[in-house]
Amino acid sequence: MSILATGVRIRRGRTSPALALLVLLVVATFAFVSALPASAQCTISGPNDVEEGAGYTLCGPTGYTYRWSGPGVASGVTARCITLSGRSTGIYEYTLALYSGGVLQDRCTHAVSVGKTPGPGRPEDTCTITGPTVIESGQTAELCGPQSTYQMHTYSWTGPGGFASGSRCISVTQAGVYSLTTSNQLSGHQRACSQRVEVRGVGVGDCTINGPETFEPGTPVRLCGPSGASSYRWTGPQGFVSNTSCITVSREGSYTVIITDRYGATSRCAHFLDSVQGSDDSEEVLAENCPRNHAFWSGVCRGSRTDVSAAELLSIARLVDERAQAFNWTNDVNGLSQALRPASPLTQRKQAMRQLATLLANLAAAELGITAQNGQTIGLDAETPLTSQNAQTIGELAALVDRMIVRGRGSFATANRTMQAVNGGRGIGPVCNE
Repeated sequence: MSILATGVRIRRGRTSPALALLVLLVVATFAFVSALPASAQCTISGPNDVEEGAGYTLCGPTGYTYRWSGPGVASGVTARCITLSGRSTGIYEYTLALYSGGVLQDRCTHAVSVGKTPGPGRPEDTCTITGPTVIESGQTAELCGPQSTYQMHTYSWTGPGGFASGSRCISVTQAGVYSLTTSNQLSGHQRACSQRVEVRGVGVGDCTINGPETFEPGTPVRLCGPSGASSYRWTGPQGFVSNTSCITVSREGSYTVIITDRYGATSRCAHFLDSVQGSDDSEEVLAENCPRNHAFWSGVCRGSRTDVSAAELLSIARLVDERAQAFNWTNDVNGLSQALRPASPLTQRKQAMRQLATLLANLAAAELGITAQNGQTIGLDAETPLTSQNAQTIGELAALVDRMIVRGRGSFATANRTMQAVNGGRGIGPVCNE
């Protein structure tokens, strides 16, 4: 650009050299600024995701000079667009610098994921969950979403009880359905999948036998174990055995069934079947209950009380062990003694176990016809009615607490108060005097 083109005239002999130089600088600056873009905005257009080995083209905005750098870009490339191909699987980042008049205006980057095209054949974009579908009660399962080699995926888990997590792998203990959504950060592509986890062993101890409690001699009755078990093992009076879910019997006595679920967990329950004659016994006078409390039975086991002989105590301890799933002793008398005097700390569950042992000892003493040295009867009648919310008789109360202890959950404080009252002769009608 000439000086005359600016409209400024410099007259020879009337303008100093300094003034002429200043005019030239002003004109040059004006021409350079006029040639710049109004605002420099660096953007790169091109794909974010391509097949392995496929070609791809990246372009910068128009109106600049360019300088590219990145994997596979030759040194000194100044074209607005570049084309690359033959890249192996991976994520490649390219940088573009924009120049105008030799001056840097802006710089930007663009990432291309090669070999990450969304589709069902791609492991990272196919939602799969690895981990167990069945665990034992109390154990922990680890579930994992697909591995993201280049950290290009996010994870979103949901599950039972409001469970939520953003990790690739999660640890779970609760049964239910766990759902996962994966998102590709480059393409925005999403996949969803889910996996059900079952916890086996849950509910062991919830064993009940359905059927009548009494029958008339010679009249067969039907008893059935819990439905849904994979196997049944019945035992009863005079060597009775059966492997069916329901049995038809006509003998008085105690019938026990051991059930096994499909995961191998077992549970045991018993049912006493009593024969009754057809005559009217509504006016029959029942014997009074003569229970003894925890301190009494604890003293018997320690030897500080002689109301019960050693042989009688052994028989009582054996019956207590047989009638409760919560107890499994190798030495009956020592086992009963330890149940009555549990080690510290004394939890509600341990207190329930010692009150249950006391209750079962009273029931066993009545069944065996034990009497004290003064000739007074010792024990409780299992058919004595109760006003408890969940048990109608003392026998039902013992079975209910036994199941609570086996499961390890329930209102133990309430059970303790109820059993303590019964063992103390309260709330069960008339009792004998000690």
